[in-house]
Amino acid sequence: MDPHNSQDGGNPNMGLQSQQMGSQALGQAQYNQQMLLAQQQYMNSFNSFYGNNQMLSMDPFQQQQIFMMQSQQIQPVFQQHQQQQHNHQQRLLEEQQRQIEIARQQQQRQQQEELLRHQRIKEVEEQQRQQELLVQREKEQQEEVTRLTEEKRQKEEVQRKKLEELKRIREEQLKKQQEAQQFLHSRLSMI
Repeated sequence: MDPHNSQDGGNPNMGLQSQQMGSQALGQAQYNQQMLLAQQQYMNSFNSFYGNNQMLSMDPFQQQQIFMMQSQQIQPVFQQHQQQQHNHQQRLLEEQQRQIEIARQQQQRQQQEELLRHQRIKEVEEQQRQQELLVQREKEQQEEVTRLTEEKRQKEEVQRKKLEELKRIREEQLKKQQEAQQFLHSRLSMI
């Protein structure tokens, strides 16, 4: 009877069950693929050294022992692979965090520059507003000076006209007085 196809004296699927149990114990989905690949490589190297007939002549228990030995050999390799993946993921995470920090600093710098730009615009606008207020104030002061000067001129003109009117009245009064004196003098001289 072909021991490879035998159903008694052991289960030919014990190696596969052992592999599945190892996969469930580790809780890693990739363990199955790693184990299958490692077992295939181990079988190939084993067969090339001992020959196919010797491997086929082993009973299922011996095959299970070989697979268990292979599991013990592949587990450190798998753990190393896991550690490498963890380190790679850690480096990716650190790089992602570094890029996020760079982007955050760049955004903060842009916000500060934008804030400074708005502040400079406000300062320039305030300077322009103050300048316009100063010009407006100077204009109003000049207009006030012009108005006061004009009022003063008008008052002086009114005063001058009043003085001229008083002078004219005095001259007329003086003339009438002189005429009256001349008339009186002429009358007195006739007596």
